[in-house]
Amino acid sequence: MRTCEFVKAVADYINKHQAIFQIDATVKVVNDSDVEFYNEERILNPMFTMDPDCKHKLDAENVKDAAVQLVKCYKDKVNQNISYSKNMVEESFEDIKDRLYIRLENQINKDQYQPDAVKINLNGNLMAVFPIVNKTGDSFFLLTQKTAITWGLTPEDIMQTALDNIRPSVAIANVDDSYIYAATVLDRAFGASAILCKDKLAVLCGQMQCDQIYIIPTSAYDTMIYPDYAVNDAVLDRMQTSLIMSNDAFDRHDGSFISDILYGYDLGDDRIFALSFITGEREEEDLNILV
Repeated sequence: MRTCEFVKAVADYINKHQAIFQIDATVKVVNDSDVEFYNEERILNPMFTMDPDCKHKLDAENVKDAAVQLVKCYKDKVNQNISYSKNMVEESFEDIKDRLYIRLENQINKDQYQPDAVKINLNGNLMAVFPIVNKTGDSFFLLTQKTAITWGLTPEDIMQTALDNIRPSVAIANVDDSYIYAATVLDRAFGASAILCKDKLAVLCGQMQCDQIYIIPTSAYDTMIYPDYAVNDAVLDRMQTSLIMSNDAFDRHDGSFISDILYGYDLGDDRIFALSFITGEREEEDLNILV
């Protein structure tokens, strides 16, 4: 089970008892571990990462206890966070630029994020949102259009800063001494964003002694990578079919889903591209990562 029913049950319990808890926000499940306390009047809305361990029993007491703990955590932070969100536009970009990251999402999930969140479309299938992790690292906000405009940030500024921040944490490792590699970011909440780091992919091409690599977007947290000499179009077509079948078994709106299509990197042209065989023919579309 990719999406934790326990996390959903806790969010539903809080929303059902909103008046009793005396909170001014609705809890939204963003993915299998992150929940957002959303209030449309705020510039920023705090997000918290729950333990998605599905070993929790889905009985009433466990759900209630977890809900109480989550609300307490929210209330402990809310005054600070409201003040922070109201005053954030008065701070400089320099204060937060080292805590700005990238999260990849499929376009079908864009409505699960607050309307004013900065969303950069990478292609017709994939988009990026930009979490700002708080100083203690226990919650995060999404960069909003209003804040970006106030700070004078262009989409290129946002993307470059976020890429610079994730680059040191990108981990690409060989799988079982084979030609297959796995790529993630050490903070796995934003793991799939590793595929946007062209310099890391170029180094991997050198290690694998290939001109192109192909990326299977297994989830929002990690990806699998194959060299061009290990696959051909027929194999890639079958990989895409398997990916679609795997995604069909889960909820594409759960936040873990990234894509039904494949991705690739071409060393010679230094470009990242989307790759699909859905029409029966090989189709490529460059990703517009802006930098």
